[in-house]
Amino acid sequence: MAGTAFKPDISIKLLDDITAWEVWNDPVIQYGFFGTSALSLDTEFKSAYRQTFGNAKPDANFAFASLATRAFNMIDNVVAIDFERSEDELTVDLVLTSTNDKPKSSIEGFFQFPGDSTAVEFDYWSIGALNSGMGALKAKAELGGGQYANWTVLHEIGHSVGLMHTHDDETGNPRASVGKFMDNERYSVMSYNGAANATKYGHAVSLMALDIAALQALYGAETYAMGDSTYTLMSAKGGKLSLAEGDVQIGRAYYSIWDSGGNADRIDYAGGKKSVLINLNDATLDTSGTSADIAELISQLRVTNFFDSMSSKLRSGIVNELYHAGGFFSQVLDVKKGKYVGTDGGFSIANGATIEDATGGKANDLLIGNEYDNSINGLNGDDTILGGAGEDRLSGGAGKDWIDGGTGNDFLWGGAARDVFVFSTGYGTDTIMDFGEDDRINLKKMANNSQADIEQNGLDLVITFNSGDVLIVKNATFEEVNGHFIL
Repeated sequence: MAGTAFKPDISIKLLDDITAWEVWNDPVIQYGFFGTSALSLDTEFKSAYRQTFGNAKPDANFAFASLATRAFNMIDNVVAIDFERSEDELTVDLVLTSTNDKPKSSIEGFFQFPGDSTAVEFDYWSIGALNSGMGALKAKAELGGGQYANWTVLHEIGHSVGLMHTHDDETGNPRASVGKFMDNERYSVMSYNGAANATKYGHAVSLMALDIAALQALYGAETYAMGDSTYTLMSAKGGKLSLAEGDVQIGRAYYSIWDSGGNADRIDYAGGKKSVLINLNDATLDTSGTSADIAELISQLRVTNFFDSMSSKLRSGIVNELYHAGGFFSQVLDVKKGKYVGTDGGFSIANGATIEDATGGKANDLLIGNEYDNSINGLNGDDTILGGAGEDRLSGGAGKDWIDGGTGNDFLWGGAARDVFVFSTGYGTDTIMDFGEDDRINLKKMANNSQADIEQNGLDLVITFNSGDVLIVKNATFEEVNGHFIL
């Protein structure tokens, strides 16, 4: 049993709208899995269960123990309170049971909110129950995937710690602050709208970005993944799912990254044979508009060939401000009807988490940096790399690459084949490290009145613009670079 309190003041309306009025007020919350004895613990438990499942008997053993344990661990990783498993009826706070006894309900499950059932005066506990007889909840995950049951378990346990639906329960419409665009499992496991129609893949294996932010607003943020972590994207059935701290691997599953440490955290698709989109920007939680940094990245993206090859849905996830609050996705791409589309799964980055680096695969990739100092490597393929703000190190690798460092003093490598380096007013000092005879320097976005002083500094060509921006081309002369500008 545990105490409860009114939730703290939450200044962000989006988060306030999806959190319950009461929260747990103990530093450690105990959860337990119970069989037929669950209903005898509390008359309020029995009443709540009967309202949903009628006279169906609870299973002898809770059917979703491994998924629920994983769900509680995922919550523990992101919030300041701790969760421990206990079957002690005198101390347990959250009681979970299941039923396969032909329950008189099509409901997948329920879980009470904090404070819904009273154990003794000023001490509370909650019961949750899941429908183990439902076919969709019996489906096992494909290799590396997130199954339907994982989403359901996360959803119901979310209620038990104070998360509400992303829709209005009376009207069924999305809450106004969430909107129809973010009323989806990809942004919150508390949505009724799944990220995929499948049962064996395409679902959340962690809380998503809105859930993490909401729970951190209620309970505070946990320190987690303090070293240099790797978050690996895999193609469908490309390997085992791993949710280990600092070494996460997902196939067709959704995972939102909470990472509070490290200087070289990386989203990785090295070795992957398909195209990939990696976006290092975190969820903004801001539904009022687009930040200056994101707006600049969108502007840089719109002029690329890759943007023209993206499906409208894939584009919208990046350029439409109504999605930004819930996060940007990194995901393996397929090609359908000549356009890139996202596969069923991917990483988002929770608000306040910082991922510095990205590595592409063997095909044509879109790799997008953030406001921090990024190290981005496209490897093979004709890659499009946008560094964003910060002092970045961007490498296209083999293939015909488009490399735009953005603002900040950046170091740029094109690699083999004909590469295009983009430079513009406000970019600071960029250095092209390996300019080749087939490469081009794109200056189309320089201010109309731009003028430049060109000088040879030893082996390097230095171009200083009247805006104060400087472009250095290593181991090159004006004669070698002249004629390679795109104006």
